[in-house]
Amino acid sequence: MIRNAREDDFPGIRTTVQESWIATYSDYLGTDTVRTHVTSNEFYHSEELKERLADSEGVVLVVDDDAAGIIGYLYLTWDTTASSYLDANEADLRHIYLHPDYYGEGIGTRLLERGLKTLPESIDRVKVLFHPKNDGARAFYAAKNFESSGLLDLDPSKVGMPSSNVDPPEMYVRDLRENPP
Repeated sequence: MIRNAREDDFPGIRTTVQESWIATYSDYLGTDTVRTHVTSNEFYHSEELKERLADSEGVVLVVDDDAAGIIGYLYLTWDTTASSYLDANEADLRHIYLHPDYYGEGIGTRLLERGLKTLPESIDRVKVLFHPKNDGARAFYAAKNFESSGLLDLDPSKVGMPSSNVDPPEMYVRDLRENPP
């Protein structure tokens, strides 16, 4: 079931994020770097998550499985002060994670589309950043009508990537006027 996140979801969100990061990034960043990043990154601390829940210009959703608990997490914001690369009519898909045990089942697609449906009507484009070596993200977003805008000239640590990462993030954009949810 996809629903709005609550404070008691935070441990499940962190577990899902960590397992997703390990499955996705360990091969080229190393498992220790990934674990350290997720546990030390302010994006996944309770205080930061509480701020997201209270954000009037954002939405936090989770996928809550009856048996497994939290297996998916999404955070979308249209707060232009939070993302230097956003214009007034754009949203930032800051986070979308799915526990790797559930990859390939369409859950991530449903979570994304549900998140996009929550956006205000004034939003006509959604941007997402990811590590340029993340071929799975590239394929996922391309299949969901996002198009590459290339590498972004931005410090990767400013968008939640490990500080040891030297690669600038890649940006994909979906035009909601042409491809509505």
